[in-house]
Amino acid sequence: MSQVTIISPDHIGAAYVCEETSFTTPDTFVRMHPVANSIEGGATQPGIARSQLAPRAWNVLDTVDGYKEGTVTFAHYLQPTSAVLDHSTSVPSTANNPLNVILKALFGGVSVNQGTQVATATSESAVTVSSGHGSRVPAGQIVLVKDPTDGILPARVLTRSTDDITFWPSLSGAGTIGDEIINTYTWYPTTANTRSLAVALAAVGNSSLQWEWLGGTGDLELMFERAQLAQAKITGKFASWSGPSALSLSTSVVSDPMAAPMAVRSAKLYLQPPATTTRTCYLVDSFKVTLKLGMKHLETLTCGTEGRRGVFRSEGLTDAFAEIDCEVPIDTGLDTYWSAKTTLSAMLSIAVDTSGGGRRYIVVDAARCSIVDKPALKRGAGNLATYAFKLRCHLDTLTSDTAELGTAPLRLAIG
Repeated sequence: MSQVTIISPDHIGAAYVCEETSFTTPDTFVRMHPVANSIEGGATQPGIARSQLAPRAWNVLDTVDGYKEGTVTFAHYLQPTSAVLDHSTSVPSTANNPLNVILKALFGGVSVNQGTQVATATSESAVTVSSGHGSRVPAGQIVLVKDPTDGILPARVLTRSTDDITFWPSLSGAGTIGDEIINTYTWYPTTANTRSLAVALAAVGNSSLQWEWLGGTGDLELMFERAQLAQAKITGKFASWSGPSALSLSTSVVSDPMAAPMAVRSAKLYLQPPATTTRTCYLVDSFKVTLKLGMKHLETLTCGTEGRRGVFRSEGLTDAFAEIDCEVPIDTGLDTYWSAKTTLSAMLSIAVDTSGGGRRYIVVDAARCSIVDKPALKRGAGNLATYAFKLRCHLDTLTSDTAELGTAPLRLAIG
């Protein structure tokens, strides 16, 4: 027996993540900075019972080891990178955006590039970008554009032809030549997602207390609560694990390479028919996104790792990928939208102005959605009447691109 007294590694420790090069084969780990006290790992290996005829009662036999099973849950703030992706800024390295590693593996796809500039300000919803830069802003991409009145605002690229783009919603007026079009990390679901994660955790003060989980996938919850920091909660399932042992993981003090987390403070929701391009902020008291990732382990009898041969998006493919629950001040216009089965566009944005005069954003974009059931009358805070309703996200048929970025039912962007 060798007992030690040590602080739990979810409280004082070091965490790592990587996308695997192949199932259960980790790439280079990068340091991540999950919310303190949120990471919880489980490493089990259930025994298979054996029962054999014996001449004596209670002749219990040891179990035989079965497959390993691993779980890791943690929360991570929805943070932008320290670099603002304007026309001259390259996409940061993997080590400088560990959040992208996590979200890319769970969504399946990410679109990111340098930004560009306005070469011709055609109208309040159309520009020509710098020559040769059109490929940086494909249809479906979330970009940040400069409004003549309101400063930097988010928009979804609707069409892209060479260097000509259109976007939704419109600005208050045409921009100015030379305005920056800032790019974002735009995550979107892909049908054939085979990306898998590895996660590692190290305690401080004892190099033999380190754990590693391999072959991971799981579920994702986006959390936007009033007066809180926006964050994602990851519930991971893993095919294998090792530890506690000495895995050569550093526990040295390193700074978070990303920009500061963002408070849900300056949130706006545009909820309107796609043909309505003027930006109108719609009041909501709560906004909850439910993602149905459908990611599962593929089980096998032979040639796998702990009875699994990979991960794949295989469930819920005939259901909605995402649903959004809202509670709002009572609004009978929602009854009309519901009864008419009106298609709506929903874009939630959370902004933070920086000391240098810039502005960073988190954006949740559902280009085509509809109200599922008749809005329900509720008694809200302060005994006020409210409506609760659910939006079901449909494939985006509004862009000019039939690729999965262009048709995504929901996009998450940070920039």
